[in-house]
Amino acid sequence: DDYVLYTKAETSTGVYAIQSMKAVVSAATGTITYVNTTNNTFVVGGETYKYSATNTERSSVGATATLYLDDYGYVIKDTGAQETTNYAVVVAKNDDYAGGIFDKKKMVKLVLTDGNTVEAEYDGTGIDVNDVVTYTVENDVYKLVEVADLDNGITAITTNNSTLKANVYADSKTVFVVRSGEGTTANPYTYKVHTGIANVPSMTSVTAKAAVKNFHAEVVYVTSAVETGVTSAKATYITEVGAQQVSEYAPDGKTKITYFLQNAVVDGEITTVKSSTKLNGVYSAVVTNSNGVITSATPASTANGLNDAVIEYVNGVVSINGGFMGYTSDAVCYIVDAKTGAIAASSIEGLSNDGTKYDGFFTTKDGIVVGLYLVPVVQ
Repeated sequence: DDYVLYTKAETSTGVYAIQSMKAVVSAATGTITYVNTTNNTFVVGGETYKYSATNTERSSVGATATLYLDDYGYVIKDTGAQETTNYAVVVAKNDDYAGGIFDKKKMVKLVLTDGNTVEAEYDGTGIDVNDVVTYTVENDVYKLVEVADLDNGITAITTNNSTLKANVYADSKTVFVVRSGEGTTANPYTYKVHTGIANVPSMTSVTAKAAVKNFHAEVVYVTSAVETGVTSAKATYITEVGAQQVSEYAPDGKTKITYFLQNAVVDGEITTVKSSTKLNGVYSAVVTNSNGVITSATPASTANGLNDAVIEYVNGVVSINGGFMGYTSDAVCYIVDAKTGAIAASSIEGLSNDGTKYDGFFTTKDGIVVGLYLVPVVQ
């Protein structure tokens, strides 16, 4: 959109007439990092700007804004004021946080929709833990407003299924804040944020509250659920060969966690995963905790185990212990180093027909092989 700056004057007949007009060129575009409402200044890209007295639309910290200046260098237009609502979930609060000789302050801990957690002074009434709120930031104070009329009827969430319930729909912009844990010292609450219905794990037995606008779920706060995992279009393969137990501090720098680091194929990419228990198989879905550790996995119903099996490529088909099966044109084949667990991509056509034996798995669709995950048997 183009903007113009104009002046006007009242005529003798009581109507206004435009006296001058010129195009206004944008001065800067960036994220607002600080706002001072006392002197009407704010910071973008390290530069301090001041609002024109005629500009009544003001942005908050975090908004991405394009700035337009008047002839005196004041901000006459700020497009960040047109941005979407900022949402957060209240996870802790203390209205006498400072105490002692310090000024009495109302403090709050928020989980933001970008996954970050902030602890800050807040301004607002009737704010309680587990509220979904909207916020603006002025002078480092979070001004909170509780979202009214939350929808509490969501009982299940399915990856890639946009219908959360009748007349409530999710899309790629819907933010899911998922709480896990028991709220105890031994098992405190943790929070994980997923953006988009394609990225949120499937869940049953859901208790949630959703901020909904025009049938669209803006934010869904899940306080309890049974996660069944993110179901990928491609199977997830995890091998136990070469698995290493690791102990380290979690991202919060406070909690020590232990997991198995395992070689894997995820969404067609060779990688490593962290697992709470040693896994070995082909899975249709996995569940991870806030530390990125897999806590449970659903075996793929189309996976079949191999134990000391002769796998060969013979006359254009796959031979498994002498039985012949066709394979799809996009079938995958991975070979695992029997000592290190390193995974290498191969091809079905590259299999020998010399009687080599393998452990591992193969997957099928409509009776046709779509995947081979093979560990050569060391003789």
